[in-house]
Amino acid sequence: MKQILNGPTSSSKSLRMISAVPLIISVLCFMQTTWAFQVPPISLSSSSSRFSTVGTFMKKGSGGNSLSSRDLDGIESDASRASENWDIAVTSFLNEENAKLVKERLANRADVRYLQVGGLPSSLRTRFVMTNPDLDLDRDATNSEHCVLLCVENIRNVEWPHTLTRIGVELKDVGDVIVEDEFAYMVVAPDVVKQCCRLLPKELRGVGVTVSVVEPGEYLPVDGEQQKMELGKLDKRALKYK
Repeated sequence: MKQILNGPTSSSKSLRMISAVPLIISVLCFMQTTWAFQVPPISLSSSSSRFSTVGTFMKKGSGGNSLSSRDLDGIESDASRASENWDIAVTSFLNEENAKLVKERLANRADVRYLQVGGLPSSLRTRFVMTNPDLDLDRDATNSEHCVLLCVENIRNVEWPHTLTRIGVELKDVGDVIVEDEFAYMVVAPDVVKQCCRLLPKELRGVGVTVSVVEPGEYLPVDGEQQKMELGKLDKRALKYK
């Protein structure tokens, strides 16, 4: 009776502590859950973006190789898809022979409109921009959008197909290359402009070699020498194992 009047015994204290354990665990779980909801999730990917241009990228046809029927079928398929979706499909830069094949393939397609652009007034290497006939395309704007003219200063005796391939620029992304004295003017696809500007001076290693973008309406090469933009089989094999 004395123990009861003086307070709870040690055994009753233990029972109270044991009974409180589930409550403590519940509180901790609630705190952990609350904290987890307050921490923002980590995004593993950036916001998605839609590319309005459907590209036809071919290694064949950009140099001396002729386009196969399968290549031409692919170009025509891209053109049809672009027309149906009111989108734009763009080919690689093609030599004159292959450009003629593409023109013949698209000649009877009333549902496809195309512009042949090359960045220069009389380009030999060109690319096709294809879309719906009812979609208006301005030639100058289309030319500027898909062909960028670069000027490389202070160059001497450069084999351009090899040099560009060594810095990771494929010939399908290169149009005409014209050399005037110590200047080289080259048309390239917009995707490789930064690559050319950054890596060409390092690859050429000449004194004062610079690469700049020639804005529309500025100087265009007139009397320069057209460079042959092809790689033979032996050249490709040598570059592969370097």
